[in-house]
Amino acid sequence: MDFAWHSRKTRLNVLLHSQGDDDQDGIALDRLLHGQSIIGKTGKVHKVLVSRVILANPAKTAEIDSLRFQDKDLNVVGTLDRGQFGLIDVVKCVLDDRVYIRKSTEKQLALRARGQCSPQYERDILLRARKSQSEWVPHLLCAFQTPTHLNLVMDYAEGGSLWDVLESHPEGRIPEDDMSWWVPQIVSAICWCHEQGYAHRDIKPHNFVLTDSARVLLIDFGSAAPLLPPRSDGSRALQKRVCLAPCGTCDYISPEILRFHEDALVALEMEEEDISDKSLDEEGYGLETDWWSLGAMLYELVYGVAPFFAEDIRQTYTRILAHDASFLTALSRM
Repeated sequence: MDFAWHSRKTRLNVLLHSQGDDDQDGIALDRLLHGQSIIGKTGKVHKVLVSRVILANPAKTAEIDSLRFQDKDLNVVGTLDRGQFGLIDVVKCVLDDRVYIRKSTEKQLALRARGQCSPQYERDILLRARKSQSEWVPHLLCAFQTPTHLNLVMDYAEGGSLWDVLESHPEGRIPEDDMSWWVPQIVSAICWCHEQGYAHRDIKPHNFVLTDSARVLLIDFGSAAPLLPPRSDGSRALQKRVCLAPCGTCDYISPEILRFHEDALVALEMEEEDISDKSLDEEGYGLETDWWSLGAMLYELVYGVAPFFAEDIRQTYTRILAHDASFLTALSRM
């Protein structure tokens, strides 16, 4: 960042009585300006943060608002995608003249779909990537919010996605030599996510992007969910409470996700008593959901068609749930 930003940041630290902890500064900033902290760390509010808010005056708040990083520091170059939960723009930062990705999610949408979409978890994972200098995930530049949207600004991989590679290849499939270069990287990226304590839950070709050196980065952690502590055998699962809502993408979604959602719908139809908080703390599905999606994705990249593809989404889900028989049928057509 240029000198102007460092000057602004220094003044912000003074106004926020910063102790050098960016996370705590972010929480104080969000509470002061928005009365909440959706992107910042959750948990009990420290007394020092409360005192910052109480002691704040309108002039001080206005100065803080003018100094913080916000949309005015970004120029939109173009829109990459309008996803289910957010708008993805390519932006140029006026502070360092570099190109980044900005992912914007409407606050009300994030609250309504909180079982399927978590800007909080995505922010935490991207921040870990920056702090650990991970080579498998884009690094977070900053996270900020407006009165209506949550924004994540991260590294831009200009090489497109593996889906773009598949779509543009003359044979409609990716050659074995290219796969032998990318598959180890793909597996390493997923393992990195799991090592951070999260299941990704939306593994697909669209969510692996390429750098200018053709290296793979895993993106879109909006559906990620935290894992419970490891079992005695080292395997890990999610809490049941985060498994009830469906997440993922049709052709790559795992049977475990479909079964948990199906069970939740049956319980609603039977008008059963509300599930207790204790039962929601029990184990749901585990990391197998990401590895299933990886298998479906690799099949598509190699053969040019998803293994359980059907014209109708319900039929695709039926084939996934009856995967033993339907996969043999798919192999027989090759």
